[in-house]
Amino acid sequence: MLDPATVGLLQWFPPVLRYGQYVDGFVSAIQRFDLSTYENENGIFEIFGSDFLRLTVIGPFKWPDSVRRQVCAFRPTQAKVKVGEKWMWEPSLDGGDGVAPFDKAKLTELPFFKFILVDDKVAVAQGRSGSVALWGRIE
Repeated sequence: MLDPATVGLLQWFPPVLRYGQYVDGFVSAIQRFDLSTYENENGIFEIFGSDFLRLTVIGPFKWPDSVRRQVCAFRPTQAKVKVGEKWMWEPSLDGGDGVAPFDKAKLTELPFFKFILVDDKVAVAQGRSGSVALWGRIE
């Protein structure tokens, strides 16, 4: 297995990049949850103020406990890569054979967020990998 500290830019800038970096102002990453379709879209929409390159993944999401809504599970099923105004690639991320249908998949088989704090302005959640996500509501 590769050590991330010895790959690419990480080997040259380990103090800055090894443990992650807050990139507000450089990258606009947006995650959208559409409650009318139960579709989740997550991705990078701008880099250095330009939307020349967009990278997103789209797929369904669900609340395994629809009353408490403490955990939100999702499955990316499609990627979108857009370069400039004319070039778009939309590969399927569908796992094919051996993958349980999303509505029947167990929580342990899916990526998920466990929400720690939610109010009318902000949400804080911990991902399955242990990472922390912060969201601000946009009208």
